[in-house]
This record gives sequence, structure tokens and C-alpha cells, in this order.
Amino acid sequence: MQRRQKRALYDALRESSGLGETKKSLQNFVDEQLYPHVWNISDDLGELVRRKKVIKFDSKYLSLKRANKNKRLPKKQLAELIRFLKTHDGEKKSFEDIRAHMQIMERPLKNELCVLVIEKEVKVTKDHKFQLMSY
Repeated sequence: MQRRQKRALYDALRESSGLGETKKSLQNFVDEQLYPHVWNISDDLGELVRRKKVIKFDSKYLSLKRANKNKRLPKKQLAELIRFLKTHDGEKKSFEDIRAHMQIMERPLKNELCVLVIEKEVKVTKDHKFQLMSY
């Protein structure tokens, strides 16, 4: 049943919004798919985060496959994002700090961060913070 369980989790991540889904909403989706069986997604979701297939933004999880390279931030905002990530000698920044500084909508910001992770310009640390690869 392990294969069926993982497929249900992948389906939940694929059908999630561009803002991401909480662990509880992903668990509810998987429970609906696998009813009457019960399966805790924590270990497999953690494994996807460790393998850099899923990014954790505060309390929401977003699959990198949801990133849309055709909907990037305007060059001026992208330059501001990169400049902010470079401040304090490239110190790691939480999504909350980035969002507070950038003051733009959450969906395009998450999309841009996912694209930057895919392009290996930004890395996600073990504590779910973002850091430029050049530092």
C-alpha cells in the first residue's frame, strides 16, 4: 500500500493552490483518497522537503513542480529580491522576512522563490530559510 499512499500525497501536492497547502489539508486530501485506510503523511512529506522536491513556506508546503517559469517577477522586483537576499553578507532569510520586505502578493513571491531554487540561484536551508548560492 506504500505506493498508493505516496501517489495520493503527490496528487495532493499537484492539486494544491499556488500558495501551498498546510500539512492538515494535505492529510485530509490523502485520507479522502485512501479511505477507509489511515496513513500519516509526516515522514514522507519530511522526506520530500529534505530531497528538495517540496518547499516549506512558514506552515504551508508547495511542490517545486507548481513553479511557473512564465510568470516571473518584473526585473525591478527581482533585482530588489536578490539585493535583499544579499544583505548582511548573504545571511539566511525566512520567508516571513522576505515577504515583509518585498511587500508584494504572496503567490508571485512564492513562485519566484521556487523558480530561483530550481535554477539553483537560491538554496533552501535545513531550517527552511532562503540563501543565495553565491554565499
